[in-house]
Amino acid sequence: MEPTPQGASACQEQDAPSDAAPATIRIILTGIEPTAKVFKKISSIASAVYEDNIELATHVIAPRDQLKRTVKLLCGISCCDHILDERWLNESARVGMAVYERQFCLKDSKAEAKWGFDLLKTMYDFTKEQRRQLFHGHRVFITPHASVLPPVQDLVRIVECAGGTAVTAGTALATDVVVTTEAAMATAAVQRALSGANPQRLYTPELVLSSILQQHLDFDRHRVAATPETAKRRRR
Repeated sequence: MEPTPQGASACQEQDAPSDAAPATIRIILTGIEPTAKVFKKISSIASAVYEDNIELATHVIAPRDQLKRTVKLLCGISCCDHILDERWLNESARVGMAVYERQFCLKDSKAEAKWGFDLLKTMYDFTKEQRRQLFHGHRVFITPHASVLPPVQDLVRIVECAGGTAVTAGTALATDVVVTTEAAMATAAVQRALSGANPQRLYTPELVLSSILQQHLDFDRHRVAATPETAKRRRR
């Protein structure tokens, strides 16, 4: 996916006068307790409401300098307009209206270096429409096993928020992107489920997580190292 530079247009849109009613700002929290104090700040911002459905939210608020790969953050990259640190909430509440978001984009240099991405670029070099379609056209078969982390239902939601189709039951197709682990592949049930899978399309959950963060599907990385047969032998 090619990024779409938006810096200049974003600034122009911010400054452009409009007679239209302001859009509702739907604020969801990750890593922050929804206390009465936080709700008061949200209610102090014009046109802002608290939201608990990530697919309806526009702004994700997280603690400053704490970028964690929560389900809300990963889904928020696909679904939301902004991923911000709590300073944006504080400043917006202080002035009574939403302040310019981009300068408050969540930043965690250590986490971003570890996972090889820049959240500012992820959120503003790609349109929300692009981010929402990262997995479009891909059927992702996720093996239901305790070793698959994040938990299977969380991965399902992350994939679906990014436009993909997630499957957790039945038998994998040769065209599927399979998300699994060596431990899962050592079980007879998973071996049966993957009997029709392409052995070159078996990946760890990291494929999904890194792809969301980087806005790039790299099918040459994050492969599951073992075939079902070798995984079974290793477990013995």
